[in-house]
Amino acid sequence: VKMAKPQIIYGDNGPAFVVLPIAEYLARFPESTLSDEALFDLAQAQNDGGERTPHDVVKRLIDGENPVKVYREWRAMTQEELALRTKVSSGYVSQIERGARHLSRKTRAIFAQALGVDADDLETE
Repeated sequence: VKMAKPQIIYGDNGPAFVVLPIAEYLARFPESTLSDEALFDLAQAQNDGGERTPHDVVKRLIDGENPVKVYREWRAMTQEELALRTKVSSGYVSQIERGARHLSRKTRAIFAQALGVDADDLETE
């Protein structure tokens, strides 16, 4: 069987895509033939030790719940505990979680540090 050459597809700024024969693709990327379970096992083996966000937390965020509340509850913190860590009142935390007030960029960074997340993760607008 004669092996076809890769095809290069050009865009406005030069080469944009490469089309490979399937045999070459599979030889270069053998993981593409793995089952979902095998890919999961491979990902687990390559785990960098970083923290993973639980599915229920992600689902709540996707469903539009306030991220401060979601992350606070994930961290098993009360509003009072978060208030102490961020040096604000518990009433202010409550207002943030209800959407009655919004975090400034500076305060969002403080809350993010207290909750162990990126500041962008607390963006609500």
